[in-house]
Amino acid sequence: YRFGIVVSGDVVTKLEPSVKIPDNFTRRYDQMRSANGLLGSVGRFFFRSLYILFFGLVGLFFFYRRNYLLAKSSFIASLIVAGGWLLYGLNSYPLWWASYNTVQSSSSFIFMKLFMQFIDFMFILSILFLTLTVAEAAGRFVYKNHVQFFQSFSLFGAGSLQIAQQVVYGYLMVPFMFAYVIGFGYLMKTYFGWWLPAGSLFDPNVVASCFPWFGPLAISLRAGFFEEVIFRALPIAMTAALTRNSKNKK
Repeated sequence: YRFGIVVSGDVVTKLEPSVKIPDNFTRRYDQMRSANGLLGSVGRFFFRSLYILFFGLVGLFFFYRRNYLLAKSSFIASLIVAGGWLLYGLNSYPLWWASYNTVQSSSSFIFMKLFMQFIDFMFILSILFLTLTVAEAAGRFVYKNHVQFFQSFSLFGAGSLQIAQQVVYGYLMVPFMFAYVIGFGYLMKTYFGWWLPAGSLFDPNVVASCFPWFGPLAISLRAGFFEEVIFRALPIAMTAALTRNSKNKK
């Protein structure tokens, strides 16, 4: 611990405590995180190669030959999600200046920020469009008795008993999910010394954005689509489609 003291004449005008983090701690922390960074890089490589190249491209070719693709509806849904993420980035414009480097001109800084927002928009649009198109087609191809994804947004589909049951079951699972997260965090931190959570559970800077309510909405919309389409619908439906004639498909 350190104290910074400012003396004006013969009077102490400022006394500020601070904490000096040793360089050894920073180096040990970087070394500890390097293994996690390597694991994350390997996971991203397998994610791109398995999901995008294998499931995505193979499924796109497979269902295109059978005229099963609903490209227009998938593109509109992907455009809404990607557009919401783009507006979320623009909504955080007041927070951009927290990372502004004064050696750079303000115009070039804004241009680079807008360019990065555009790159994120195109990446989300392309990935979500490919995976949603294939996952929706695979779901209709394998699970013919299930409610179709795009039909669930219609008046008839939204009012069906099956959709109502799924919504009710989802809300009934919320208390158990909260209990699991709280219990797991308490157990790991109390008895195993794990550092939980790994990040902050809230961001007070959100109130500095143009529309603070829009950020959580855009993040939730993107996370919901990505988790359901990429990590559930695509692998499950594509695996069932590719193994439909297998002896051990069940």
